[in-house]
Amino acid sequence: MDQMSAQTVQNQEINALYALLKQDPNFLENIDQKPFTDTPLHAAASLGHTHLALEIMNLKPSFGKKLNQDGFSPLHLALQNGHSQTVRRMIHHHPELIRVPGREKITPLHYVAETHDTQLLAEFLLACPSSIQDLTIRGDTAIHVAVKNKNIRALKVLLGWLHRTNKEEVLSRRNEEGNTLLHIAVIGNQLEAVKVLINKVKRNEKNLRGLTAYDIAVQTSSEENKEIRSLLHRVGARKAESLPQFDTLSKFLSSKEGIIERFLRAFIYIEKELTLEMRNVLLVVAILIATATYQGVLSPPGGVWQGEGTISPTIKTTNALKDTASTGISPSVAPISPHFKNPVGKVVMSSKSSFTQFMSANSIAFILSTGVILLVLHGRPYTIILHASLGFLAYGYSTAIETIFLPNFFTRFLVMGCWIAFASVFALKAFLYTVKSLAFNLWWQPRYSLVATNFIYQIRTKYLQSLIIFAHRLKMQHQVSK
Repeated sequence: MDQMSAQTVQNQEINALYALLKQDPNFLENIDQKPFTDTPLHAAASLGHTHLALEIMNLKPSFGKKLNQDGFSPLHLALQNGHSQTVRRMIHHHPELIRVPGREKITPLHYVAETHDTQLLAEFLLACPSSIQDLTIRGDTAIHVAVKNKNIRALKVLLGWLHRTNKEEVLSRRNEEGNTLLHIAVIGNQLEAVKVLINKVKRNEKNLRGLTAYDIAVQTSSEENKEIRSLLHRVGARKAESLPQFDTLSKFLSSKEGIIERFLRAFIYIEKELTLEMRNVLLVVAILIATATYQGVLSPPGGVWQGEGTISPTIKTTNALKDTASTGISPSVAPISPHFKNPVGKVVMSSKSSFTQFMSANSIAFILSTGVILLVLHGRPYTIILHASLGFLAYGYSTAIETIFLPNFFTRFLVMGCWIAFASVFALKAFLYTVKSLAFNLWWQPRYSLVATNFIYQIRTKYLQSLIIFAHRLKMQHQVSK
């Protein structure tokens, strides 16, 4: 940048900037052609000249993401020089600047996580929530940076934000050494950080050296580390040697695929191929079938018995004699069989084999359609009511069958079959989403996987060890098949 440009920045003369543009309209464009250079925006930001910085960004937005020869963007320089007001105005107009990777891929958010300006950190997170996903060349997120720098205040802000925005899966991230947040806190002898993290992360994860956080605590003999070791032991943290030994990826791929793994692969393939448009079509068709089949139970072919139902022959004869006495006309009273019964509300054609076939086919169609609806619905908290509604719908269907049919073996078999089929589909979906949550720490909240894992590792039985190994194989199958 020439001396005249520097003078313009120093004096914060926006008018002078435009005077330069009148002299040379390509003034800013020529600077932008250089891949790495100190632009006028770098100078304005580093000096805290807020208005001039915003005007330059208005004219040349690309300057905001350009790095100088030291690998810093204008926002990096404003932060390094403590110009918080300039930083706030810049991210207000261009929040994406928070994600600009500078030297060693350190973003402005990473830098703020090192400092103790927790208010600015909170504003960064609010302005650009996706910035929490950014990694340095060492694989560190902003929360890793906070723990490494023993910034407990920033750690608490980040944990609170992740919890309130349902992004707790970030807590399971590892850096280039395979260290989790708990590993880093133990390595740094940070007792307070360990206390904060102990119930928010998995306690028995291994790093690339095959060590758990408890292994690292045992290897260190400092006084503060003794407290950390005692705390980890109380909550069920274990040494790596006492944990189940999982297959490596190469060994897993070389092994024989189990029946459940094969089924999981097929389901993942179907789910992957099922586009949003196809999902909507399936839902519409399945709902129409479920509606029609449910109506088939409420209004069965031939209808149901109406009227007096099971009035005994004696009462019918008495009523006829009373009519004769009152009218003087003797009606023709046909002999009534004592075995003839027409129960009110029962199906007229229940004894017909064709009706039995109809109800069997109708019930199969109902269960299949509700099963499709159940499987196609996303497993999210806001769909719990819909899942419960399908259960009550199935209950209403089975109750309707019991109501309109005479009690016999076929009725019991039909009702039992409906419930077994519906429960199987529901259990299948619960199983698949359990695998999904264990594999990716997603679904409702990562705490599902976290709490389950930490609890299971505290129970040291051979059966549970085998269950953990099996769950890990399903997790690997999901990761390979997705």
